[in-house]
Amino acid sequence: MSEITELERRLTAAMDRIGKGLEGLSERDAAPSAPDAPAGDTDAEDVAKLRQDLEDERLVTAQLEERIKALHRKHDERVAALEKDLSEAREALSEMGAALESLKKSEAALQEDAQALRSAGGAASAEMINASLSAELDTMRAARAAEQSEARAIKAALEPLLTSDAKGGK
Repeated sequence: MSEITELERRLTAAMDRIGKGLEGLSERDAAPSAPDAPAGDTDAEDVAKLRQDLEDERLVTAQLEERIKALHRKHDERVAALEKDLSEAREALSEMGAALESLKKSEAALQEDAQALRSAGGAASAEMINASLSAELDTMRAARAAEQSEARAIKAALEPLLTSDAKGGK
């Protein structure tokens, strides 16, 4: 952004110089010329020089405007990429949160089944054992899903860093 500010400052200074030159030219045209100086040649040379300066400044202005447009395009593209990355990270975190919530529920069910088995002691029925084993499997699946979600979230967070390093290294 400081580059844009510098370009704008230079552009303003150039336009001020052109304005002052044009004011001097109009004042010279309004003032009567000295009888001993051939004013026609000097004025024509000054006008030609000022017009050339004006064209040069217009060219510089056009170039600066193009550079500013290019910088704005780059900025907009970078913002869009960052917004996309942020959206992907939020999705990954949301998925991870859901997986962790499922894990908590499975662990709570497993603890209830384990407590029921402990309370039953030696009189635990086959259904109680099956329910406990099923709860344990559900907990393991939920833990696996949470780990996968966490890995995806970490990957989503690291991927932009790795791609920017790869681009910067080339």
